[in-house]
Amino acid sequence: MQAEQFLNLSTKDYLEQPWLIRQAAGFVEAPGDIKVRAAILPALSALPLKKQAVNMANCAERDKLVKMLLEVEEHGSAISLLHSGLARWLPETGEFDDLVWLIKNLILIKRQARGKKTRVVLQTKAGLVINESAAMLEALVDEAVSAAAGAWVCCLNGPGGDHRVWEIPGALEDIEIAEHIFIILSSDPRALALLLEDDRPELSKIALELNAQIEYLKKGAATAAFCIETITGRLKKMTGSAGGIGTY
Repeated sequence: MQAEQFLNLSTKDYLEQPWLIRQAAGFVEAPGDIKVRAAILPALSALPLKKQAVNMANCAERDKLVKMLLEVEEHGSAISLLHSGLARWLPETGEFDDLVWLIKNLILIKRQARGKKTRVVLQTKAGLVINESAAMLEALVDEAVSAAAGAWVCCLNGPGGDHRVWEIPGALEDIEIAEHIFIILSSDPRALALLLEDDRPELSKIALELNAQIEYLKKGAATAAFCIETITGRLKKMTGSAGGIGTY
């Protein structure tokens, strides 16, 4: 398809002709007229997360694309596309620099998006209806923040992650992302221990208040205690006594 044809496609068109989604995504990610590529993004960004195919981190001139979306008040589109990239990032397959870029831009854009609205595409019996909503933009931000926290913890659990996460600027200093990170860590005692074991000075910069940090650490410790009790209980049954249990 030609660029002009992609410009004329709506979110509904992509949903009805899903084979066009990857074609459009490939066009947007490749080098080319940046104004045209930016104009195609809003319709693609409104697709359900599972159907989104654009990887903003892979886009040529990605910083300029983000800037152009913000210039036309497409904060919701930018956040949705960052969310998609963060939700799919894995340490085994994703580039660390891409994770840094995604989180950095999410932090910047969500601050700029305060008080703004985003377009909401609703499916009704009469067809697709487009409204504007500040509440929906807040929901998009919250979902993207949750995805950022999940990707951050995935990085922590990945190869060299206990060192690499400290190279992601701003994540633990942003109160929303930090809180989501600690929510995840409170259920993942191994990852929590990895974060804390070196007692790095950066830990003092975490945006959460001390009492909140203590509560999450208590939850993490309780989760760890449950895991140890459950595993050692099974070992006792398997070995017939506590004598066969050592340090693992």
